[in-house]
Amino acid sequence: MLFGSGCSQPRIVYRPVAAYMREGGAEVPDEVVLPDGRILKFVSEEEFAQIKAEQRGDAPLISLDADAKAFAPWEQREDGTVQLRAMIPAHVVANTMACLRDERYVELWQQLVASGVRNRAEAASYARGENATAAQDQFVEWCVRHRGDALMLLNRMSFGLSSSSAVMRNHGGGCMTIELSPQIAKGAEFKLKTVEIITEPDGLKLGGIW
Repeated sequence: MLFGSGCSQPRIVYRPVAAYMREGGAEVPDEVVLPDGRILKFVSEEEFAQIKAEQRGDAPLISLDADAKAFAPWEQREDGTVQLRAMIPAHVVANTMACLRDERYVELWQQLVASGVRNRAEAASYARGENATAAQDQFVEWCVRHRGDALMLLNRMSFGLSSSSAVMRNHGGGCMTIELSPQIAKGAEFKLKTVEIITEPDGLKLGGIW
């Protein structure tokens, strides 16, 4: 990860985290460095309010949304649709599992799948002369076909992130994987064993499941 030199400083973006998340055992980091050099800091709602009150200047290094609320990985709208967000690996696992469970495949594709994955799939579909939604349709078909196996994997990982049954590996370049530990993965019941997570400017995204 490269940082600015000389007098330049990375822009700091603050996000409030509801107390119940940490109290409930959620692994929320203190800060995350985004690919563009910005530092995303997670603070309590009280700290966020204090920072907001103290903010001064026309072009501050600290970015605060005027109407920011506590970070919500899954936000249900009045029309029944959802807004998906992920800032830690557990959010990607939980949101993907919820989308598969509720058969929200299109929302999963459009909001949580990494942009690079979608772009490559859409380019391949275009090269084959398929219509504009072919890549999304193929993703939905994969979800329907592998829904049970993917849910089994994600359910185990949702518990395994805080234990030795899941292993997180950082591959550099904003790419990481979560894998079932060898002793768990060798079980015949798990046909899918790995989740790939990609870091993008607006948070973490799903890179793949295999």
